[in-house]
Amino acid sequence: MRNLNDLGQTMVEYILLLAVVSVITVSLFKSLEDSLVSGPNSLINSYLGEFNQMFQGGSYNGQYKRFTIKR
Repeated sequence: MRNLNDLGQTMVEYILLLAVVSVITVSLFKSLEDSLVSGPNSLINSYLGEFNQMFQGGSYNGQYKRFTIKR
């Protein structure tokens, strides 16, 4: 039969492991958020900057097309 101290130590180890994994996950998501979403050189800002420049710079030469849907 296991001692109650052994069970308590196991629970503390699991709680510490969960805390360490949580801290690593949060720091990873914060760094990914900076590089993908909110940073000045992020993927979204560079895409939106190109998109904005295309429409406001006047270099967009696209035309609308009409499609008919047969019933």
